[in-house]
Amino acid sequence: MPEETRKRASVERAISGEWGVGQGRVDVSAEGIKKQREGVAMPSEVFQIPVNRIHLYEANPRHGEITDPEEIIEYLLEDEQVYELAKSIAQHKTNPLELLGVVEITEEGSSEPAYEVWEGNRRVCAVMLLNDPDLAPPKWRKRFRRLSDEVDPIDNIEGRSFDDHEELRFWMRNIHNGMQDGRGRKDWGPDEQHRDNPTRKNAIAFELLEMAETQGLISRSERKGKLTTLQRFVEKPTMREVLGVDDSDPENVTFRRSDADMAALLQVIVDDLLSGEINSRSNDSDIAKYAATIEEEADVGPLAEEDDATNPEPTPSPPPSPSPPPPRPRTSNKIKRSNDLVRVLDKLDAQKLIGLYSSLTKVSANTNTQIIAVGAWAFIESSAKLCGANKDTSFPSFFTRGKNGRMATYGIDHNEAGVIHEALTRLSSGGNTTKHHAKSGSFDHRQIISDMEVITPMLVLALQAQLED
Repeated sequence: MPEETRKRASVERAISGEWGVGQGRVDVSAEGIKKQREGVAMPSEVFQIPVNRIHLYEANPRHGEITDPEEIIEYLLEDEQVYELAKSIAQHKTNPLELLGVVEITEEGSSEPAYEVWEGNRRVCAVMLLNDPDLAPPKWRKRFRRLSDEVDPIDNIEGRSFDDHEELRFWMRNIHNGMQDGRGRKDWGPDEQHRDNPTRKNAIAFELLEMAETQGLISRSERKGKLTTLQRFVEKPTMREVLGVDDSDPENVTFRRSDADMAALLQVIVDDLLSGEINSRSNDSDIAKYAATIEEEADVGPLAEEDDATNPEPTPSPPPSPSPPPPRPRTSNKIKRSNDLVRVLDKLDAQKLIGLYSSLTKVSANTNTQIIAVGAWAFIESSAKLCGANKDTSFPSFFTRGKNGRMATYGIDHNEAGVIHEALTRLSSGGNTTKHHAKSGSFDHRQIISDMEVITPMLVLALQAQLED
């Protein structure tokens, strides 16, 4: 008989059961036969493992060496939430996406193979107690008897048997040891959990972050890890009232604010979230104070009360004015944060500039005009130095306009460069005067905000050029 034919015949005998249940699941693929020929131990194919032939793992890393099965069961119940798992199994059966990992052992007084479960001890323990509640410690038996009455006995659980114990340990570590730089299992975070199963737990913050990302106020990477921190703020009654939020349907959170008001409030919230003013250390008092000032910071009015349909004497409307005054234009009280500028500063690891810019976009320019004037000057001056300016060169002299000027090398056209240079000159003059003169200084916060908005795209280009050098 040719060698290949002989090997395949041996494999077929194994599958037919001539070598016993423990050895009867063999990989008959070409790769499997190759590994058998080379003496490489292979895990079995998936098979139904009889529950009454499974022993709990005495050296389970969850509890360390315990040789008494009753002690193992008690530990798993008290410390590993096996009862909750048993309730889930009683309702939904065992998870078809998860297999047991077992090692075949010899059971004294029996010719049938037995197995020690290395991967899946909680599941096996839960099934054992559902099948036979008397195995549970006395204080748990009544609960397991009630569960057992609701479910048919589970005779088998799918799994694989491993002869190579190190291979089994490798896969166990992949499951239980966290991310391991991407080699292991990555759990879903709060964002992923909400996308999969929206609940009220994080619904308001999730909707705000979705809106902010859509509007370009925050990037996908910047919002990571921010959901639960933001939810702690916006779930409080004071913030709910400011936002006019309705989260009764977690999949469709709504706000009673106008689009314009909501955009202004969202800008402030995102800026404060990224700067750290909104943080996990804030208590209820901090959040109440924040809610009391956010409308002023965003330059929006209080949310109008809904009409009271039960009011028997509604307030009469005043007669219409023949020439109603035009609405007051909305103005910002803070320097608008640029995500592009934040990203390039991060790439340059410019910690000083990151800190300066965070403060500039966080502090109200309306009530802190001189601080903002000096801070803007320091930020632009330091940016110019990072781009190559020497200590004696002012930033208007460094960021030159003209055909052969520095701004031309960034691809900025002549007319725009002129506007930018005028803004740079105002910011330089205002910052210097505020720093050095006893009485004179910058008092026009709107001009500072406008000038910073004008020069920011140029700063992004200038700093990006440093990345390319």
